[in-house]
Amino acid sequence: MVATFDDARASAEVLLSLEGISGVGEGLTSDGERSIVVMVTSLSIVAMTDIPSQIGGFPVEVIETGVISAETEVDESGGDESGSASI
Repeated sequence: MVATFDDARASAEVLLSLEGISGVGEGLTSDGERSIVVMVTSLSIVAMTDIPSQIGGFPVEVIETGVISAETEVDESGGDESGSASI
């Protein structure tokens, strides 16, 4: 059964509980088909983790991002802090 893309993406969020999975998003395959993107800290995680090739009938693509962390920068002039993400 093919789910809606939003349902498939929500189902993919479960992967975030696995060690080495740094994010889940959406993308397009080389054929222009919507896909679920699973971001991993290292491609070696793929061999140790049960990442499916499809979720809800949509293809899953795995990309290596390294560790993603949030950083907070302090405005030296005494202004507000601004957040940013780095890879």
